[in-house]
Parts: sequence; C-alpha cells; structure tokens
Amino acid sequence: MQKSSIVLLITALCLAGAGSVYADPSDCMLYGSSIYRGNFRVEGDCESYYDCIFSDGKKVTCPSGTKFNYRKQACADAAYVDCSYSPPYENAGAHVLE
Repeated sequence: MQKSSIVLLITALCLAGAGSVYADPSDCMLYGSSIYRGNFRVEGDCESYYDCIFSDGKKVTCPSGTKFNYRKQACADAAYVDCSYSPPYENAGAHVLE
C-alpha cells in the first residue's frame, strides 16, 4: 500500500512541473534591470509566458485550450484572449528594480 502512495506522489510532482522550464535570465530583464515580479508573454507565442522573480524565471506553457492573458496575468480560455496585442513590460504589471 505504501509503494502505490509513493508512486502516485512522484507522478503528481512530475506532472506539476511538466509545463515549465527555466527561462534565460535575459528573459526577465527590462532595459538592463531585473524585473522584480511579473508574468510576461513569450514574444510570438501566445500560449507561453515567463514567470519572473528578479532575474530568475520559468517559461510556462498554458494548458490546452488556453492562452496567456496579460490582464489576468494567467492562462485563460483561448476564445477570450487577444493575441494580437502584447503590452510593454512596464504596462503589464511588471515591478522593475532600479
């Protein structure tokens, strides 16, 4: 019984991180400054975004049927996301370190 619980836990942990990879530090920079905190759509890819804290971040892929909504700072139903517009970092909820 314990072995099956451990297998389920390991499977859940693997699936939780399946849609993200670490971002290059330059993906979390604006005008040479680290972005303190923010989520920003990957240029040319409405289904992915960078989750940045300082110069560390993860590139996250939205679940199937969703796209990154910069106003909500999260993935949302693709039918309600305008992929033709991506605001500059400073207008997308970024907190920039001086």
